[in-house]
Amino acid sequence: MKPQPASYLFAATQAVPLDLLDFGHGETGVSVNARTMGQDEAIDELAASILAHGLIQPLVVRRTEGDELRFTVIAGNRRLAALQKLAAAGKLPEPNPLIDVVARDLADGEALEVSLAENLNRLPLHPVDQYEVFARLGTGKNAISEAAIATRFGMPRKEVKQRLALGRLAPEILDAWRKGKIHAETAQAFTLARDVEHQLEVFRRLGKEGGVYPYRVREEFSKTFASASGKLVEFVGLDAYKAAGGTVRTDLFSDRKDLANPEIIARLVQEKTESLVDELKAEGWSWVALADDVSMDHYLWPKITPGEMQFTKGEKADLAENEARLRESSCIGDERLRITAECREIEQAAEARAYADDDRARAGAIIDIGWGGKVTIRRGVLKPGAKASAGEPAPAVEEGPKPLSQTLAHTLSCQLSDALAGSLATDPDLALSVMLATFLTHSGSPCIVRHSGRAAGPLKERVAELQLGKFPEVLQTVRDMPQDDRLELLAAVAGAAIDASSTAFGAMSSVAKGVDAASVSAVFAAIDPDEVRHQVGEQFDAVAYFAGASKAHAIAALTEIHGRNTCTSTKKGDIAALAEIEATKHGWLPTELRTVHYTGPGAAKPKAKRGSKRSAAALQEAA
Repeated sequence: MKPQPASYLFAATQAVPLDLLDFGHGETGVSVNARTMGQDEAIDELAASILAHGLIQPLVVRRTEGDELRFTVIAGNRRLAALQKLAAAGKLPEPNPLIDVVARDLADGEALEVSLAENLNRLPLHPVDQYEVFARLGTGKNAISEAAIATRFGMPRKEVKQRLALGRLAPEILDAWRKGKIHAETAQAFTLARDVEHQLEVFRRLGKEGGVYPYRVREEFSKTFASASGKLVEFVGLDAYKAAGGTVRTDLFSDRKDLANPEIIARLVQEKTESLVDELKAEGWSWVALADDVSMDHYLWPKITPGEMQFTKGEKADLAENEARLRESSCIGDERLRITAECREIEQAAEARAYADDDRARAGAIIDIGWGGKVTIRRGVLKPGAKASAGEPAPAVEEGPKPLSQTLAHTLSCQLSDALAGSLATDPDLALSVMLATFLTHSGSPCIVRHSGRAAGPLKERVAELQLGKFPEVLQTVRDMPQDDRLELLAAVAGAAIDASSTAFGAMSSVAKGVDAASVSAVFAAIDPDEVRHQVGEQFDAVAYFAGASKAHAIAALTEIHGRNTCTSTKKGDIAALAEIEATKHGWLPTELRTVHYTGPGAAKPKAKRGSKRSAAALQEAA
């Protein structure tokens, strides 16, 4: 007669070698493990706990059918998996240790019932209780270090920091969490406070004001902080900020970084910009200004054309090496951006030397701190009303090809529009300014904030990631986002709202959207030049363009690239095919796609028929 359940209350523990224990969900026999999902989850953490604390609870087993020497585990299969993993790694005192088990004589149905009871009748710790215990482990006379806790419980150091921070919240806040008055995300936001007293002050005040929500808690604890991202921080660098005594606060639950001493960043920016101003004045320029201190349309101010640029032998070698690397398909991402920036620095240095002394005496330079903290210097700029040298001849007007067809011109304008959208979506800070400026003006901006734009850019992917639903949920999701995430989403929205295609120009109508060319140029001019060139180059389809353009347009392109028509054939197809190859090779673009940052063939560059400063270097080396 089988023992009754009550007799199991005092069942004796016995020791069985590890290699004689089988899983209750083995490939042979009837499965007596109630757990199907998650059988192999968190085994590393469990193994670390067993290694640190021993096997707290013995396994429940029964004799394996057909083999009286072996035992099948009914309750404790994850513990068995952890023990086997420790043994395989050589972390147990001996290769085949004795394991404490409680053996029961159970039929299949009874064994399955016991397995279900073990998994069903557990009462897990409330998260607050768990975090409080972790906090107690990490404090007091016998405190355990964060590293030791991570090792003993098999969890990453960051997770340990998170649990300790939550466990050290004010008891009043933990009690509200335990009772369901606040959610986990709200509790996480309180870890940003400087101390427990600050936590309580904000918790009680927000409770009286109508609600303790995550976004409001973060706002309260960030009033005297500034974001650690942004162009000015990248301009001076976080290392310089820290070296000057600045501290950085990291949100354990979002990886957002904030500056506790924004006044230090302001001082470092001022010192670095003053140094740049001194360097430019030493070059002989009559005036030097920061882009933020002059009119927003400064990019439209006239600019003196420098003389022929002369590259040093070292600069020629560096340009040649960089250009060779840029032509390789494996040169992508950060490396490509870095090499492009190096080339631009070399070209700017050569351009700075190309100005005559009298040009420097009547013109100035503008320092623009742009996306990623990159510095762009426009030399040879004339303030409005200043006259160019009387000796400068007016540019010759040559008769060119007839205007493009309306269809092809519109296609190019759409490509330019989508390039602007993609560029703007990479600069959240600028996108915010564009959106705000658009809201404050009735027409002119290509950013159609009614969202009747071309829907280009990464907005669809960004929204898909958020899994947004109806308006109330969307509103709460966006309000709870960190500021940086909201800015990224805003940049994507701004990109999708862009429409700089030809049909958008003109007075507001059922088709036109009130866009004007000056406004489109203003946005392009404010975006990082390398990003604009990349985006426009990605959008331009040379094959489609020359297939739709006339023979005269193809000849005009070859002439801009090489100074003459280099095609020996007179057939339109042959000329178009060659023009497509050469345009792709030399970065040529139709005038409809040329922005203020265009540097390809046909750009206003002195004695560089290919229009590129790098090409000028190559010509000098060839000479």
